[in-house]
Amino acid sequence: MHQIADPAAGAVIAGRYRLHSRIARGGMGTVWQAFDEVLGRWVAAKQYDVAAQHSDLPRPLALAQREGRIAGRFSLHGVVRIFDLAVHHDSPWLVMELLSGWSLATEIAGRGRLTAGRTTTIAGALLTVLEALHADGVIHRDIKPANVQLTAADDVVLLDFGIAVDRCRRPAERTAFPAGSPAFVAPEVFAGAPFSPATDLYALGVTLFCAAEGHLPFPGAAWAEPLVEARPTFRYAGALDTLIGGLLKLDPCERLTAAEAFACWLDAVAAQQQPGEGRHRSDMRDAS
Repeated sequence: MHQIADPAAGAVIAGRYRLHSRIARGGMGTVWQAFDEVLGRWVAAKQYDVAAQHSDLPRPLALAQREGRIAGRFSLHGVVRIFDLAVHHDSPWLVMELLSGWSLATEIAGRGRLTAGRTTTIAGALLTVLEALHADGVIHRDIKPANVQLTAADDVVLLDFGIAVDRCRRPAERTAFPAGSPAFVAPEVFAGAPFSPATDLYALGVTLFCAAEGHLPFPGAAWAEPLVEARPTFRYAGALDTLIGGLLKLDPCERLTAAEAFACWLDAVAAQQQPGEGRHRSDMRDAS
């Protein structure tokens, strides 16, 4: 396995995309801000890192093709748009829309936690995205605050389909090394169960808990220490506690389904519209 060349700002990829600056670096590659010199627009270009791959993952080109095909077939405000797949010096690049704004992880880090109202808005947007993905047989497998972009136009966009799977093309899989980020992986996966819509919903629950409360629901949980008995403690979630708590059920049979989660979300919205309801006192101080 060879090491790919690390490009520099100003390099032109595939005769078209001029690299400007690095946006982010992850486990499978680097995302650049680039300028499309053919269409005259700014884009995000993701380079797949051969050396960083885990042995369970496909080769870089296959990985890029899979991510592009899965994310590219959705026409939703809540899913990042895919523009092109280019190969430059044997390295695949996935070109997608360049989003304004910041990640949910950045907002949580900056604010400490979000208001219940802000978290409710994000919850509704992500539930809508997951409903579309799951209806089409797609499991994202890496839902977390760092993969949720909050744009300047107030859109909530799910990013990084790098380890997403299409259950219509590939059967449910079990791996010795679970995909995703440890704190956001559902407990049944550690026991050998395959990823499923229920595991995405669990990851959504962890994400929303982080947004509402400012920290992980189960601190210290690790790959080698699957959760056995744990209940999240809510201080600020307000009317969202039923939704988030239901998504965080350790037993997938007890976990909220997507339809049940939407019903809980609607209840939370209704509660927050009542004077003095669904909003924590500290949220009111924050807004004043």
